Amino acid sequence: MRKILISIFAFALIFSGLTATSTVKAEMKKTPDVQLTTEQKAELSELYKAKQEIESKILDKYVQFKVLTEDQKVKIMEHKDKWFKVLEENGFVIPHHGHDNWQQAKPKF
Repeated sequence: MRKILISIFAFALIFSGLTATSTVKAEMKKTPDVQLTTEQKAELSELYKAKQEIESKILDKYVQFKVLTEDQKVKIMEHKDKWFKVLEENGFVIPHHGHDNWQQAKPKF
């Protein structure tokens, strides 16, 4: 009898967890329809450019300490530049793609 009760409790617990995650997934699929003003976009652009400058200095230090090669640094910065262009194209609203079909949903750089 005890095994049956434990099995029923475990099933109920698992089932409630599955329904909660499916509800969260449905909410996550909704992409926010946000439009930023030109002032907000300009402010974000300045912040992202400052961030890129700092990251470039950090990567320079890694090259200096021989953790990275110059080629690796260039590739990383190229990737960061492409990401910045994607942000600009999307109006500085970070594109969110759900985990469903994540291979097809990745941004094309």
